[in-house]
Amino acid sequence: MFQLTDLPDTLFLDIITHLKPREIVVHRRVSRASHAALTRPDLSQALLHVFFPRSLECRTLRCQISSANESQPALVPNAELATEPDSDWPSIFASVARRYYSLTSGTYHTLTTIPVLKDAKCFYPFNPWNRTLRRDEMTFPLQLPDRRWTCSDGIIIYPAPSSPPVFEALDLSSNSETTVPFDWSSKIVRRVRLSHHILVIEWAEEDGSHPLNDSETAHRHFASAFTVTTTSSPLHPSASSPPIVEFRSEWKIHYLGLPLSPSDRLFSTHNATHYALYAHQPTRSPWGEDTPLERLVVWSLNAPSAYRPSIDPSSTHKPTTDAGPEIVLRLTNGDLDRWGIRQRDTPRLMRLVLDTTHEARGGNVVLQEEDHQWAAGPQSSETPPARHFLRSTGVPLTALGPAWVDECGAEGDAERSFCPASSSSSSSPGRATAAPCWRHEEFPYLTVAEVVDEAAGVRVCGRRCFAMETVSAIVDGSFSAGGGGGTTTAEAEEDGGDAGRAEVQFPDDMWRAVMSGAALAGDERWVVGEDGAGDVSVVRF
Repeated sequence: MFQLTDLPDTLFLDIITHLKPREIVVHRRVSRASHAALTRPDLSQALLHVFFPRSLECRTLRCQISSANESQPALVPNAELATEPDSDWPSIFASVARRYYSLTSGTYHTLTTIPVLKDAKCFYPFNPWNRTLRRDEMTFPLQLPDRRWTCSDGIIIYPAPSSPPVFEALDLSSNSETTVPFDWSSKIVRRVRLSHHILVIEWAEEDGSHPLNDSETAHRHFASAFTVTTTSSPLHPSASSPPIVEFRSEWKIHYLGLPLSPSDRLFSTHNATHYALYAHQPTRSPWGEDTPLERLVVWSLNAPSAYRPSIDPSSTHKPTTDAGPEIVLRLTNGDLDRWGIRQRDTPRLMRLVLDTTHEARGGNVVLQEEDHQWAAGPQSSETPPARHFLRSTGVPLTALGPAWVDECGAEGDAERSFCPASSSSSSSPGRATAAPCWRHEEFPYLTVAEVVDEAAGVRVCGRRCFAMETVSAIVDGSFSAGGGGGTTTAEAEEDGGDAGRAEVQFPDDMWRAVMSGAALAGDERWVVGEDGAGDVSVVRF
């Protein structure tokens, strides 16, 4: 008897693409013939291209085929198969179909928890500004201290609850991990951050170096950098492929040292080529001067270096070449004043962003400032804005030329909107260095944290307005064929929404699971956050 699966491949593919991806996976169970046809590797690859062309797996496949064709166009048409084992394409298609069904229906596949070290003797994070949002006897923090973990490119760096304490690097794709070669002995970790495949651990010596006054002692502060290399592949998720973590360099991040005090604050960021730091300190002057000491410093990371200034206090053994990171920009109070970014006693700085090139002094360091009409506290503004104010100021690393300034939300309009929704979408050009309009895109809700996977067109964000809390996912309209319970592109247009944007909310327990630390990381495959106990939560779609 003739069956649908007996049709030529092109006709069969044209017919089954009228089904939703989830229905195609379910139809594998209809009969043996259906199972055999719908689990063919070539058909699964074709379905992946049809339904999920922007998924990580499909992009990886196209990249491999392109590279193989460029290297061996005539000899091996599918040369990637010669260097890698065959991927389980039926399983990959089912996994991706489940992922986008979850994202478009406001659900998730699994939730796992990773316990982290909570020993206060090992950590002393830098405090955020003493500002909160307050209205009608309700409050919530405008900013929380940095987390004890960090995540980027599918790698989580977290302090394992072991003795002695260590940092572990966990690859979420392969579930394999390795230990970071960081010696924690006699050190207090201040901040940990993974970005652009470089892990930076900011730390202070446990013992003070010299007294500042009768009650405070300065501790030398350093940054240790490590190169983190991913060895796993999204096309082979079951393979055991732990990340490779190698020491890169170490440098002193404050010339005199800092006390372990809540009033001494450091903001920092880094990318593949540079590291930037802003310091804000009380003067501790015996002559009554109370203007805070401020400093903005940018280092060029340069090539890896084995030199460690922490074990060479007098710099006696510092090499003349390959000495590690070097300072390319240093601005103090007067300089910051001229650039219009001095914070004084009512600081508004929220984060630093680097927009640099491979040249030591190429690009800008961007300071993103924020103020709110409901801000309260000793360091809040004496003249708050009408609603919510955001500003990004870019300073050239050459310290020459005009500053680059972008502002948003100074007054808003009669509709209580600040900027077009399109400008806060994940595809906006210059999003990283522009004013972070996404913070007030749903005013009076404040977007506390977000994960943006631009290549996949996926965004997950957590918003809060005092007691009202929500976590939602936005998937570009190109994935509307995913067939979830969420609003599709066509439905969004009918409802008056933005074309190409479909946003769905997760259940209320999602906030408690991932937003207790007010930080999110991840991509289209998962979201990483922190639960109420301070442990790392991994939500897989």
